[in-house]
Amino acid sequence: MDVSFPLDKAKKKNLRKKQNANKSRKGINNFPDPILQHVLSYLSTKEAVRTSILSKRWKYLWTSIPKIDFNEGAPDGRMMFMKFVERVLALHGPSNIKRFSLSCNVQYDTSRITAWMRSVVKHKRLTLEKVIFSDDHSTQQLFTGCPILEDLCLIDCIWKYVKAVCISSPMLRRLFISDRYLFTEKYGENDDKDDLNADADENDSNGSQVVILGTSLKWFAFDGELINDCCFCNSSSVVDASIEAFERNEVDCYQDAHRVFKLLSGLSSVEKLVLNHAEELFAHLPVFYKLTRLSLESLETLFTCGAVQTILQNSPCLDFLEFQMVVCLPAYDQNYDWVLDPVPACFVTHLKTIKISEFPRDENEMNAVFGETKDVTTIDLVDFGI
Repeated sequence: MDVSFPLDKAKKKNLRKKQNANKSRKGINNFPDPILQHVLSYLSTKEAVRTSILSKRWKYLWTSIPKIDFNEGAPDGRMMFMKFVERVLALHGPSNIKRFSLSCNVQYDTSRITAWMRSVVKHKRLTLEKVIFSDDHSTQQLFTGCPILEDLCLIDCIWKYVKAVCISSPMLRRLFISDRYLFTEKYGENDDKDDLNADADENDSNGSQVVILGTSLKWFAFDGELINDCCFCNSSSVVDASIEAFERNEVDCYQDAHRVFKLLSGLSSVEKLVLNHAEELFAHLPVFYKLTRLSLESLETLFTCGAVQTILQNSPCLDFLEFQMVVCLPAYDQNYDWVLDPVPACFVTHLKTIKISEFPRDENEMNAVFGETKDVTTIDLVDFGI
């Protein structure tokens, strides 16, 4: 039986595949470096570094990408991870880095990790994700060792071993803190339940004392559970803020309310504010004399809610009010009218727009909205977001 023909056909097929691959490679290589670097920026740092084996041209192409991210992974690969980070930073250089993200356990390598921070934060933006801070001293060194830092994101970091720390940088303009890790594990939203989050489950109920000192700070956002006690010092410069605190349980609700109050008390000059709704959180709010735009976020709110009335009474210059939730009347009394007594000063002097993201569900709720806006003598628009 003659099998030469099928073999020749298979060889030709493989040859065509190689030729097509070579054409594709040549096609990619015809692109200028800036385009290839832009493509590489969508890869993880580990994947981008791997492209260095493609050819001499690709060997150092990755060293000019603006985004660097490191994720430690399994504990048994820690030594390899540390060496990889240091090699990448040595070859890359800090001048081209626009965004640096690190996810690892500090452990006993504080000096090495602090050195990484100082070497890369010669630009202006830093993201730390799932970093386990080992103690007060090393954590304080980290936050004071970045003098030109302007944008800092702390995402699901573990503060368990830190009693008190001050986040301080004279040039810091934007600060974002997210503490969602306990929430996502509690409600099964986090499939990657690694050692970092397992360790976080043991976080002390009193949390850490975190003081935010930023004379140049303009934007602040918090998102998550208030496991730590955060407050501002000399932060009257903040003009745009968002505080979305997740309710934990009945035992912690008053502690959470106090912590929200401490945060809000440091935002005396805020002009734009986003808050999630909870009655106990807004019982004792400061007065926001410069606040002009307010957004309330939650699943739903009652027009009878004292918290809404309190925040309106304490915002005398408000001209834009947004409900990013369903606004409803009490289920037990659909004929209840929402009465503000006294009418907030902003209703008479400043308020121009009320925006409700969810359309009222029936005629009673529609009447409640328009019935209350009769007291707004300056209003131009009621927007139902449809």
